[in-house]
Amino acid sequence: MKLSKSVLLDEFIGEKLFNGMKDKTNKFIKDIYDIDVNDASIKSVNTDIKNYRYAIIFNHSGRSIGIGCSFEDDEKTDDMICEVLHIVEVDNKSISIPNTNIERTYNELVDAAQTYLENNFDLNFTPIDPNTNDSKIIDVEENENQYIWKTLFTQPYHDGRYEVYVSVAPHTGAYINIVANKRHKIYLD
Repeated sequence: MKLSKSVLLDEFIGEKLFNGMKDKTNKFIKDIYDIDVNDASIKSVNTDIKNYRYAIIFNHSGRSIGIGCSFEDDEKTDDMICEVLHIVEVDNKSISIPNTNIERTYNELVDAAQTYLENNFDLNFTPIDPNTNDSKIIDVEENENQYIWKTLFTQPYHDGRYEVYVSVAPHTGAYINIVANKRHKIYLD
């Protein structure tokens, strides 16, 4: 719903609008995730009526999900605001790098990790033209002496970031650890 910023100056009306937005958020969580605000999977609920913010954090299918609502400035006009629902998902995965139960060099581990990421996330760590970098790759950190390789990248289908690092566990091989922080935004009617 779009509304004039000035309507929030009336405390009574602002509280009513906020409670309506809060109800829409709870209904969204119930409809999409089949979770009620009193469900045991709810980790926290934060209500800030003064700043018109409401957030719930819960576990769903092994992921930590946070959903919050607030009023945001309308991009098209200076005097209007709209109700916005923010969804943040955090997902952790640990994936074994194939054939790493034998001793591998640092470069072989990095190459295996990059190959996995290129195949599964449509990234390009080794472009043919070294002056053409993949715009989805934000950062790469390497430390061969400590066997550290990390990267930070995005995906075009959502706002958010993936943080990936390679770790080596004695006698079990190497792993790619992926932490996905996905962000979504929904404008409420």
